[in-house]
Order: sequence, then structure tokens, then C-alpha cells
Amino acid sequence: MGIFHYKPAQEILVPEIKKPIVEVLFDILEGNFNISSVRKLLGAYKSLVKLPYPTVDNVTHHNSKELVRMRDRFLQCELDPRAKKIWAALWNLAIMHIDPCSHYRHRSWVIVEWLVEAVQKGEWEPRPPWIKLHLWKENQE
Repeated sequence: MGIFHYKPAQEILVPEIKKPIVEVLFDILEGNFNISSVRKLLGAYKSLVKLPYPTVDNVTHHNSKELVRMRDRFLQCELDPRAKKIWAALWNLAIMHIDPCSHYRHRSWVIVEWLVEAVQKGEWEPRPPWIKLHLWKENQE
């Protein structure tokens, strides 16, 4: 099993990261987003960056390993250091949350499958080739 399945990681992921983020989402939905909400998000971020960085060696599931590879590829392209920190945190949170939890893992794969379907049917618009992304360098491999 990957390290995010075990109690030490779960004792941080659930109460220190997931719970405050869910509370902030409810604050937003209820129109109660305030300084307390910002503090909750900052606390969740600080807890997130204390956890081990997800790697192909410390996650369990094949698709989690693929997410790690995608994250690494994405972050190599991102040239804005501040944006890179935010994107890394979002990718890592998703990987840490999906890898140990079949409930969220299976739902996540449904989303990916639907995206692939939409691309294959031509329903998902591709990136316009004339748009240059700012602070982004995509490898042409």
C-alpha cells in the first residue's frame, strides 16, 4: 500500500486538510467567506506541504502513478514559480486524496473517462493553436 493509506498521513489529510477545505467550500456556498475561511485554507496548505511528496514509488494505484507523471510533466511546463506552487499543491492534494480512497478514486476516473469521450466525439474544444500560454514552456516530445 502507498504511504497515504496509513494512519499518520490520514491523521493529517482528513482533519487538517480535507475538513477545513470542505468547511471553506460551505462558507462560500452560504455566503460566509471571511478571514476565518482564509486562515482555514492557509492552515490546510501548510499541512499539505508537510506531507511527503507523492511519487510513483509511494502511491499504490496505476492511475495514481499516471497522475504523478502528469503532475511532473505539467510542473515542468509551468514557468511561474508562484503558480507552480499552487498547481503542485492542487495536484498533490488530488493524488493524496484519490490514491487511498476508492470512493473518490472511482468517481475521479469517471470524470477522466467523460473528458476522453468528449474529446473523442469532438465535443471538448482543443487549445487554439494561435494562443501562446504566458510563462509556459511545453516540451515538443
